[in-house]
Amino acid sequence: MNSKKMVTGILIIFVGLSVVFAVAKETGESDTPETVPEVASEVVVYYFHGNMRCVSCNTIERLLLSSLQIEFQQEMDNGTLAIRIVNIEDRENEHFVTDFDLANRTVVVENIENADWIKLDRVWEFTSDSSAFYEYVTSEIFVELEKVK
Repeated sequence: MNSKKMVTGILIIFVGLSVVFAVAKETGESDTPETVPEVASEVVVYYFHGNMRCVSCNTIERLLLSSLQIEFQQEMDNGTLAIRIVNIEDRENEHFVTDFDLANRTVVVENIENADWIKLDRVWEFTSDSSAFYEYVTSEIFVELEKVK
């Protein structure tokens, strides 16, 4: 009888934790930090999002982080490239809307050395095609990295 109570308790805890994780995922909670300290990188990749995050918003972030880790880990490790995940609805981040002429949630690649940037608005087109997303994002980042070599 004692083992049945223990198994029941473990199952209740498991179900409870599953519900908590499911709710956090649905409400747009992210495992990535909202703000990353300023870094002296030559190229910065921003992912701008708001308070409410849809499935596509979360997919864009996940695919972006995956693409960067696969293709640019060395550049991130040596400080040439940085990633910033930014909630533009936070008061301290509102300036990004005008800085980068943002009309929606998107990815921006900023070349600090050349003082220019490019919006990657087409990321929305590729949320269901990870290969196309990867190709689009990495090719644009390669262009900016080549400018600083």
